[in-house]
Amino acid sequence: MPDFKKLFTPFVGVVTVLFGAFNHFLTRIAPPDETGFAFAVGVVPFAVLIVLLFMAAATQQGSLFKYRRGWIVSGMFLALLAVPAIFLYPMTLDRYTYVPAGIEKTRHVCATSEYLTPRAQQYVRENPNDSSPAQLSRNFETAEMIWERPGREIAQQRLLGTYAWLVLALCSAILCFLEVISDGKMTSIATRQKRGAQRTGRPNEGRVVTRARTKDS
Repeated sequence: MPDFKKLFTPFVGVVTVLFGAFNHFLTRIAPPDETGFAFAVGVVPFAVLIVLLFMAAATQQGSLFKYRRGWIVSGMFLALLAVPAIFLYPMTLDRYTYVPAGIEKTRHVCATSEYLTPRAQQYVRENPNDSSPAQLSRNFETAEMIWERPGREIAQQRLLGTYAWLVLALCSAILCFLEVISDGKMTSIATRQKRGAQRTGRPNEGRVVTRARTKDS
């Protein structure tokens, strides 16, 4: 039975390096960690891991030279696919999140003005200068009192969608190019370990046969 821990650990290590690179950049730009939203954001690294495992399975039975051009083309396509997300995600993050007054390093999810509750709309009409999400949050206790639930759900979906688009496209492009640069070593760990075990067993079998022939002679 194969040692799944030894096979699985290197792949997890690659994903960990990707999300830890550049001072944990991909982790720091994730949407706000709020109730019901943290789980969906946490699934993204697992999606990257699935992409990496798929690449390992795709190249396990063939040589890198056979798939080299395909990995290069795939990497270029994914890199181009990430370009719109690079510009779209910051815009989405700025539109659907806000920084509370006095807490610069914290962001909260908000909806657009069309989803303001009747009570919040009344407040904005009476105080037009306090219509920003940060100012509204100072005068209402919870987000539910400011924005209706459908608006907050739309904001969460768009934040998660653009974040997943950005991360999956970037990481997948990097993995494709790493596969080419490393001559297939990155995702062929399982294959090498299996072949190594087979090679280790073959010399021993040969020695047994040699010894048996010596005794007979």
